[in-house]
Amino acid sequence: MLHELMTHYSGAKIKAVFAGAGNYILRSLEIPGASSFVDSFVVPYSNESKERYLKVHHPLVEGALNVLKHYPAVSPEVAITLHEALCASGGEALPVTISAALETTRERKGPNQAFIVFGHASDYETWHLSLSKASEAERSKASEIENKRFVQDQLISKTALSLAFEIPSVIRTELEDGGYLRRIR
Repeated sequence: MLHELMTHYSGAKIKAVFAGAGNYILRSLEIPGASSFVDSFVVPYSNESKERYLKVHHPLVEGALNVLKHYPAVSPEVAITLHEALCASGGEALPVTISAALETTRERKGPNQAFIVFGHASDYETWHLSLSKASEAERSKASEIENKRFVQDQLISKTALSLAFEIPSVIRTELEDGGYLRRIR
């Protein structure tokens, strides 16, 4: 899919913030000619690194930092706040932000999900992708969880690119594991 985008959407570049997912898109840097498709990638994973990123790039720093303090790390509010900072960094490239919680071997209260935001400044869309969660028995098998994380990351990445570049055929065929995708803004 990455090669297809580079071939069919020449001239269209993305810049992205990935918090918790997006490794599949990051691998596009391994493809010769990726600079024709990629402007830049930022990967603030911990809350501390998100805070540093927002302090440098968000136009309303105090408000942005309050969002980090008062909302879960994987929430539409945090994804939109990171996206606002990405948009404020300027440039022509299409901004894409992913904030996600993938399958893990540890007990985690929250769902496996992603929030995908794309578009410029005030003209952006926000989508929620719900993912299935492994049972307790499945979580005890590290190799299966590693594979599930890879599959979830690939699904999130492909969905983000499909939405941003309006390729609906990928979206329809990828959500057969019980997850759902819905637009929330």
